[in-house]
Amino acid sequence: RSDWGEVLRLLLMPKPGDGEDELEARRVFWATQDAAAALRVLPRRSSLERSLLEGLRDHGANNILTAITRLPRSLRSMYVHALQSWVWNHATSERLRRFGCERAVEGDLVLPLGADGAEPAADTSA
Repeated sequence: RSDWGEVLRLLLMPKPGDGEDELEARRVFWATQDAAAALRVLPRRSSLERSLLEGLRDHGANNILTAITRLPRSLRSMYVHALQSWVWNHATSERLRRFGCERAVEGDLVLPLGADGAEPAADTSA
């Protein structure tokens, strides 16, 4: 649904293990929406937060998507993969809660056994 404000909120919310300087930088940003002021407080080691805040400072507080694109592609991909895993895990848990794992139910993806009852050989023609 492209709620970039929520993405920013989640990325810049306090995290376990934050030092006082990191917490202060987050407080400054959320209280003032002033990325430059938050950057003055933020330690150099906070690279994700620094990249986001620099993007907001350079492109404006309303240009959140551009700020997010300043994050390394590998990191952005990691967040997408984490969301995909979360969705899969919750869907699978719900399926197991409702129907158990003793038998296939309508909607399950099933690989049929071969004619001899053995699992079919992997297709290596590709």
